[in-house]
Amino acid sequence: MRVLGVDYGAEGAISLIDTITEEHLVWDMPFEDTEVDVIALNKILQNIMPPVDSIWVEHVIANGPNAGKKGLLKQGKTIGKAEAVLILFSFQCKIPFMDVSAQRWKRYQGLWGEVKKGSCIMASEKYPMLKTEFYGARGGAKDGRAESILIADYGVNHHDETKTT
Repeated sequence: MRVLGVDYGAEGAISLIDTITEEHLVWDMPFEDTEVDVIALNKILQNIMPPVDSIWVEHVIANGPNAGKKGLLKQGKTIGKAEAVLILFSFQCKIPFMDVSAQRWKRYQGLWGEVKKGSCIMASEKYPMLKTEFYGARGGAKDGRAESILIADYGVNHHDETKTT
């Protein structure tokens, strides 16, 4: 089974888990200036062969007291572009596109409290061969990468849900 996990945003990433070959890959979400580079994102998706069995993304809702702030609106536009490319790709290739709430996949992974560092620690424990992907040169957390692999891991373990949607 081949599953993609996606964490949107400027620090976001895309991860692939292949349970047959045990291949694990991580790509940073491609950006040009402050916008998702949709051409580069499409190239990443097109170059994943064989195709994946499902795509799992963290469901993001911009609401609450800060929803109207300029930064969140810009972030929403960026997420929207990335999601549009992923939805079109999944539709074109007939791949299930699954939204999962942050609370749901984080609860499944046992993440509480300081999530950024916690997701890097959890991802490093589950996928030690990728540990260097989850930390920068100075040891800073690359939580988008860690969260994308944990979302993919959630997808692998909840793949049966793709058959009911």
